[in-house]
Amino acid sequence: MIKLKIIEVKLYFKVFNNLISHEYQSSVFESEYFLSPKVTKTKRIHINKTLRVKKEATKSKKELLQIQANLIAA
Repeated sequence: MIKLKIIEVKLYFKVFNNLISHEYQSSVFESEYFLSPKVTKTKRIHINKTLRVKKEATKSKKELLQIQANLIAA
């Protein structure tokens, strides 16, 4: 979880310095399951479905807890 916070801070720093575009920023955040409040309902549903599939396929307890946290956040 700390690793994700570090990534988030670094990305915000780059965005404020205009080093990356808005599209790239949103794609990186979505890949880490940090969703913007402006995300459409269909995208949320799609992300929830992919997370549920990952949850069923995972074997380790640590990954399961991380996926569950992402499901709750999405």
